Amino acid sequence: MKIKKEYKTLIPPLSPEEYKYLEENVVKDGVREPLVLWGDVLIDGHNRYEICRKHGIPYETVNKDFKSDEEAKRWIILNQFGRRNLTKFQRSELALKLKPMLAAQAKERQRVYCGNQYDKKSGLPQKSAEVQKSETREDIAKIAGVSRDTIDKVSVIQKKGSPEQIERARTGGKGNSVNAIYTEVTAKPKETKVCKKCGNEKSADEFYVGKNVCKQCLIEQRKLAKPITDFKGDVVTIMDDKTKNTDISDIVDSLYDADSPVELTSDDLSEDIMHVVSNFTDNIDRCMMEYCVTITEENGKKIKTALAAAEAAIQKMKGIINHE
Repeated sequence: MKIKKEYKTLIPPLSPEEYKYLEENVVKDGVREPLVLWGDVLIDGHNRYEICRKHGIPYETVNKDFKSDEEAKRWIILNQFGRRNLTKFQRSELALKLKPMLAAQAKERQRVYCGNQYDKKSGLPQKSAEVQKSETREDIAKIAGVSRDTIDKVSVIQKKGSPEQIERARTGGKGNSVNAIYTEVTAKPKETKVCKKCGNEKSADEFYVGKNVCKQCLIEQRKLAKPITDFKGDVVTIMDDKTKNTDISDIVDSLYDADSPVELTSDDLSEDIMHVVSNFTDNIDRCMMEYCVTITEENGKKIKTALAAAEAAIQKMKGIINHE
């Protein structure tokens, strides 16, 4: 028995799971259907033949007669449609293998139905090429049981899709439909920009509209630009070199009278608490603006934990005030 590679490759390969299932059935129950030969060439049953040889399982054969190699190929392809649960992409892929044969038939139909309007060069009716193309596509769609639009999209995926995308289309399922993979294949590449701050090329989505500095760099700038405040919340200037070199005791002396003890009143405490609340509110607003994240059940728990800590601090302060 001979194995012709071009016949074997006409058949969509089984997935590892499908092959394992077939192997288990053949080992358990034997080969239920005979292998199909054309002379001494195997036409149908390549996977079963391989499994039988591996496990030493006997099998039967039946011989079919074909007029030509083309007719044998057509039979192999059409025979697959009733044998397996194929996805739309796999059915279209199989039907598209018949395209050369169907195109030749369409051309022959045009030759027979020549009418009165001949093209001088080809001897065929004018616009026959367009008619043949349309008829061929229609025939392929009917054989595959899909629309002509699906056939067109499958053709594009075959030409432009990556091996990974083609394999996903064959598998089918959620996110792997012909339409989904076609959208991926034909999608325009995302626009990119170079950040003038960090110099990195990033997706345009990482920039605010009209800005040439990326969002991350802007966030870092805001953090650096955050004003420094004293314990009462008053903004103070950043120390210059002269101030840095000043003895800390001189700074303290300039702020307070060392001979007079500092007395903090309830008003000072209230003012400090209001400052903390103000800073907390401002920081919450800043966080919501800068950390553009989608709140999910998982990260929502972490955020709630942080808020619970803030609430605990408030309750602690209330307890002290209420002498609890």
